Amino acid sequence: MYHQTKKTFSDRLLSSTETFFQLISSYVLSQSPKDFVSLDTNVNKHTFLMDDCSLVSAFNVRGTKKAMKSEEYADTVFKLESAMKGYMANGDTSFEWSFELDTDKTKEEIEEVYGKSARRVANKIGFLSTGIIDEQVDVMARFCHTETNLLVVRTQLTSLTREEIQQLKELTEKLGSNTPKMTDAQNLVHGASYYLHRHEATLSALKDDFDNAGIWIDLETTHEYAYHLRNSYDSGFTDLSWRPALQGDKYTYRPVESGDSDYSAFGMPKLQDQLIPRMAERLTYTTMQIGDTYIAPFSVKYLPKKPLPFASFLRSIKKENIPFRLTYAFNKHSSNSLMWKVGLASLLSLIKHRDNKEISSAYDNLSAVQDAGGDFVDLRIHVSTWSRQSEQDAKKQREIIVKRLQSWGGIECESVEGDPVETFMSSIPGLTRGKTASQLPFELNETMQLMPISRPSSIWDTGSRILRTAEGKLFPTQPFSKQMDYWLKVILGPMGFGKSAELACDNFSLLLHPDFNELAYIRQIDVGTTSRGFIMLVRSLLPENQAYLAQYHRLQNTKEFQKNILDTLPTLRLPTSAQLGSIRDMLVTLALPDDSEHPYEGTYQVISSLIKLAYTLTSDRATALVYRPGLIKDVDDELARLDFTPIRNKVFWWDVADFLYINNSPHQMLAQQQAVPDIPYLVGLTSNERLTNEFEGLTTPMGEPILIFIARKLSGAMDDYPILSGRTRWNLQGAKIISLDLDDVTRGKGPAANKQNTIFYTLATNILTSDFFLYEEQLPELPEKHGLYDINSRGIYSKEIQRLKRLAKRFCVDEVHRGGGITTFESMLETTTLEGRKGGIDIVLATQLVKAIPDSIVKLANAVSILGSGSPANVKDCVEKFQLEPSLQTILENEMRSPSASGATSLNIFRTKRGTVQHKLISTVGPGFLWRINSIQEDDYVRRQLGKVLGEDIANEILVKRYPSGTIEAEMERLRKNRGLEKNGDFESSIVDEIVNDNLRYFKTQYTAA
Repeated sequence: MYHQTKKTFSDRLLSSTETFFQLISSYVLSQSPKDFVSLDTNVNKHTFLMDDCSLVSAFNVRGTKKAMKSEEYADTVFKLESAMKGYMANGDTSFEWSFELDTDKTKEEIEEVYGKSARRVANKIGFLSTGIIDEQVDVMARFCHTETNLLVVRTQLTSLTREEIQQLKELTEKLGSNTPKMTDAQNLVHGASYYLHRHEATLSALKDDFDNAGIWIDLETTHEYAYHLRNSYDSGFTDLSWRPALQGDKYTYRPVESGDSDYSAFGMPKLQDQLIPRMAERLTYTTMQIGDTYIAPFSVKYLPKKPLPFASFLRSIKKENIPFRLTYAFNKHSSNSLMWKVGLASLLSLIKHRDNKEISSAYDNLSAVQDAGGDFVDLRIHVSTWSRQSEQDAKKQREIIVKRLQSWGGIECESVEGDPVETFMSSIPGLTRGKTASQLPFELNETMQLMPISRPSSIWDTGSRILRTAEGKLFPTQPFSKQMDYWLKVILGPMGFGKSAELACDNFSLLLHPDFNELAYIRQIDVGTTSRGFIMLVRSLLPENQAYLAQYHRLQNTKEFQKNILDTLPTLRLPTSAQLGSIRDMLVTLALPDDSEHPYEGTYQVISSLIKLAYTLTSDRATALVYRPGLIKDVDDELARLDFTPIRNKVFWWDVADFLYINNSPHQMLAQQQAVPDIPYLVGLTSNERLTNEFEGLTTPMGEPILIFIARKLSGAMDDYPILSGRTRWNLQGAKIISLDLDDVTRGKGPAANKQNTIFYTLATNILTSDFFLYEEQLPELPEKHGLYDINSRGIYSKEIQRLKRLAKRFCVDEVHRGGGITTFESMLETTTLEGRKGGIDIVLATQLVKAIPDSIVKLANAVSILGSGSPANVKDCVEKFQLEPSLQTILENEMRSPSASGATSLNIFRTKRGTVQHKLISTVGPGFLWRINSIQEDDYVRRQLGKVLGEDIANEILVKRYPSGTIEAEMERLRKNRGLEKNGDFESSIVDEIVNDNLRYFKTQYTAA
C-alpha cells in the first residue's frame, strides 16, 4: 500500500492485530458493510484513492444529444467499442457502468431543478401565489423518476514497471516519514501524484471519445460522486444537499484526549464512516434491510445469448414502476478467467450437468470469435431492487426483474446469493474492489450494446421549464438561456395538437427565468383568444394595482383603437432606425395599387422623403406644432398642478412634453403624441414645395403624379382604416405583457384581404416592439442635448438599454400562416427576426403550416418544437424544411400523439453552444394551468360562460376540481352516450350549455371556497 505514516514496532503490532480482527469480523462473521468500502481518500477535485492505491473517478453520463435509429445506435456502439478497447489494452484501466432508477427523491429533485428557483423568482416579480408552481412540481412527480447514470473509471498500478514501483515506494516512504499516526482518519499522504497523470489523461480522452460518439458525459467532483455512493447505499439517510468531508474542506475537528498518540481527531473522518450511515441487517440469504428499506440484490450467472439495447429492457421494466440498480463491471479479458472452469468441466464431463455444457460451449464460442478478430472483456453484472413497504414486495420485484432480464436476450441470474450485503455493495459503482458476480467473458461490442448509452440528454441542469421523456426522465430547459447565442424559436403543430398551449407554457417559463428580478417583456400577436387565458392567469397572480402590466386586447378597426404609427419614443423627435423601417413599410403598404402587392416605382423614395420632411418640420421650432390648451384635459390639469411657466412666448407641444418628462409625469406621452406628425399631416405635406420639386415628373404607370397618387391612397386608407386616421387615442403605456388579438381584422382572402392582413400585422408589430427594439448601436442616432430643457436623450436611452439587457424580452407571433404568402408580411417577419437577434430579443413564431415560415428564418431558428405530424405530406414538408435526420423523421411518422392528460408530445431541437440536442419530449402541466390556457372551443366556451357569472378565479377553481384532466371532453362523451349521440365535429351547444348549467348548480349547492 503506497500511502503510510511512520510507525513504531508497537504501532505496527497493534495495527496488525486490529486488522486481523477486522478481517475476522468482516469475512467470517460478516458484520459490517463498512468493511466492504475500498475508497480511502480524495486525491484531487475529481479523483479518489482506493486502499490498493488505484485511482477512481466517476462520470455523470448525461445521455445522447439526439434520438437514434438503429444505424446511428450501431455507429455509436462501434465508436465506444473502439475507445474502450484502447483504454483497457494495458490491463490497468477498468470500468463500472451503473444505471439506477427510483422515485424516492423525484419530488426533491424537481424542487432543486425547478421548484425552488421558480418560487424565488415568482416572489421577486410580485406574484401573489406560487400555486401554479406547486401544481407543476406535483404533476411532474407523478410522471417522472430520478435516474442516475454513472461511468466509473479505475486506474490500477499493473502497468508500472518494477523500477517505477520501487521509485513510488521510496516516494511514499519519504512523504510519510514525519506524518503523525492517524488510524481513524483519511490518509494525509500518499504517492498518487506519481501516477495521477495517467489517470487524468484517460479521463480527458474518454470525455472526448464520448462526445465524438454523440454522448455527453460530465466528470463529477468527488463530493458529487460521494453523494451518489451514499444515496445508493441509504437513500433514506441522505439528503440531496449532503456532501462528505474530504481533504481540503473546511471541517470542525474533534477534541483530542490528553496523551493520545493517535491524531485521527485532526484528520477527516474515514470515508467508510461517512458513506455508510447505518448498518445493514441480513434477513435471509437473498434479502437485507437498511432502515425501513428492504433490499433484494442478486447477480447475473449467464450473459445474454442475443444482446439487445438497454432501452428495450428499460421500457419493459418501467411499466412495472420498480426501483432498481443495474451495474456492469468490466475490464480487459484474461484467458485464465475461464480456463480453470473449462478444465474443471472437462474433468466432470462424465456428469451430465447443464453448467458443464454451458462452460464448454462458452469457451468454444469465445475461441471462435477471438480467432475472427473479436475483442473480449471480463464482465460482471450486479442488480439490486428495493421496497419501502415490505420484504415480500422486494422479493416480488426481484422476480419481475429476473423475468425481464430473461426476455432481454436470455440473461440468467443467480438464484441464491451467499451474502446479500456483499452482493448489494457490489452493485454500488466504485465503492468496493471485490465483486460477487461471476466473471464472464463477453464480446466488447455486445457489452457496449448492453450499456445505458441512449438516454436523452438535456444540456441544462436546471431550468424554469421542465419537460420529460416518454419513460419519465426529467428534461430541464431554459428559455432565454446563455447556452444560446441568440433566441429564435419556431413552433409548428396542426390544429388540436397543443401549439398555442406550448407557446403559453414557454411564455410562463420565461417569466420565471432565474436571472431576473422583475416581470419580463412578452409581446404577442395572436389570432383568436388563445393568449387571453395566459394573460388572465398572469393578471390573477399580480396585485390589483399591477394588473395593468398584463393586457389582452382584441383589436378593432375603429377610432377607439386609433394609433399613430409615427409616434416616437419618449423625448425623441425622430424615430429610431428600427422604427423608421417599420413606419416606411406600413406607409408603402397603404400606398399599394389596388391590383398589385408591389408598389409603383419611386414609392419608397417618395415615402422616405415624406417621412424625413415631416419629422424635420415637427421638431424645428420654426415649424413645430403649437400647444393648444383645452385639447387634452389631463395634460392641462397636470400643467396646472406642476405650475408650468412658459420659457418662451410661443409654447409648442414638444415644450409641454419635455416639461412633463423632467417632472416624471405619467401624462408625458399624451403631450408628445400631439407633437409628432400623423397620417393626416403627411397627406397635407404631399403638396409641400420641397417634395413637388424633388419628384417633379415622377408618375404612376397611369400618368398620375406620384405625390398625388400617394396622397390619394393615404387619404383613402384613413377611410378604410379608422384605426390609422389620426393621433393616438389608445395607450398601452406601462404594460409589459401584451397580447393583441387580430382575429377581427385579418379575415378573408384575396388582394384586399392580404393587404389588410399585412397592415394589421405590421401595425401590431410596431405597437408591441417599439419600446424594446433598442440596442447600443442606435445611441449615436440620439441627441445628447435638445429642447428648452436640455434633455439628454442619449443618456436616457443608454441607461434604458442597459436595463433592458438585464431583462428577458420576447416577441411572439401566433398563427403566422394567416399572413403567409404575403410578400410584405414575410419581409416584415425577416426584418423583425434580424432586429431581434441584433437586440438580444427572444423571437417565437408559431404556425400550423410549415410553409408559412420563410426559409431564411428556418435557417436561423435555434429552437424548434414540432407538435403532431399531420398528414404524410406535412411530414415530408417538415423533413425538407428543417432538414431533419432520419431518426427524427421516424419519430414524426410513428411516435407523435395527440395531447392528453399525461401531456403533449413534441419533437424538439435546441441548437446550443455545446451542440445540437434533438429529442422527442412531453410537456405535462397541471389542471390549474391547463384550464387557464386551454383554447379548445368547447372548453373555452364553458370557462368564459362560467367566468361571466362567477368570476374568472372561481370558475377556474371549479373546473380544476371537477375536470382535473384540463378538459370537459370526457364529460361531453358521457353525455353523448346518455343521449345516444355520436361526435360530429361541430360545436355541440346543447351539451356544453348543459355542462355550464351543471357547474352553476354545483356552485350554488356544493361549492366551498378553497
